[in-house]
Amino acid sequence: MEMMASWLLAALGIYLLAGLVIAVPFAWLGAKRIDPSAADGTWGFKLLIIPGGAIFWPYLLMRWMKGSPPPEECSAHRKAAKG
Repeated sequence: MEMMASWLLAALGIYLLAGLVIAVPFAWLGAKRIDPSAADGTWGFKLLIIPGGAIFWPYLLMRWMKGSPPPEECSAHRKAAKG
């Protein structure tokens, strides 16, 4: 059991280290590619998105490589605004 826990913690550490390596350049370069409103983000904004980028790095890396824009919100308010 102890060996399995150490393997799990090692895997988690590797995942988060890879996430940090991806999240820092993503915050400064990639965020503006997938979300145009992030292009004018301050350094404080970029620092705030690093922890989330480190956790969700596989998804963000995929979106960054595709260059896909964010999905359009589909809510009752947006539908009412369209008419």
